[in-house]
Amino acid sequence: MRSRRLLRLLLVGLITGPMIAWTVAELVYYYPAQEAATRRGDVLDYTLWHLLVIGLIGAGICTVAALTIGSREFPQPVRDGAVGGLVGVGAVVLGTFVLAHALGDGGLLERARYMQMGRSVAPIGLIAGILGGLIIGSMYRVGERRNRGKGQS
Repeated sequence: MRSRRLLRLLLVGLITGPMIAWTVAELVYYYPAQEAATRRGDVLDYTLWHLLVIGLIGAGICTVAALTIGSREFPQPVRDGAVGGLVGVGAVVLGTFVLAHALGDGGLLERARYMQMGRSVAPIGLIAGILGGLIIGSMYRVGERRNRGKGQS
C-alpha cells in the first residue's frame, strides 16, 4: 500500500511539475518579453531546450514537494479543489498551446496573439477546475456512501 502511495505522489509531481513551471515561466517571463518584442516588431520564442530545462526543474521541485508534503492529510474538499485547479489550469495552458499552433498559420506573431488570449482565460480555468473538482469529488463520495450502504444491508 505504501509503495502505491509513493508511486502516486511521484506521478503527481512528475506530471504537474512541468505544467506549473511552464505556466509560471509564461506568465512571468514569456508574455512580458513577447509583448515588448511585438511592440518592436520582433518575435521572441522559446527553443526546445528552454522548455525541456524549465519542465525538468518544475518536475524536480514538484516531485520533492509531493513526496515530502504529500503524505499529510488535508480535508477531502481541499484535495479535490487543488487537483481540480491544477487540471483546469493545465487544460487551459495545453488548449491554448494547441490552438495557437493550429490556428497561428501566420507565424510566431500570429501565435502570440492566441497565447495572449490564453493568458486571460487561465484564471477562468483555475476557478472552473476548482469548482469541477469539488463537484466531482462530492459526487464520488456520495456514490461511495451509497455503495457502502448497499453492501451492509
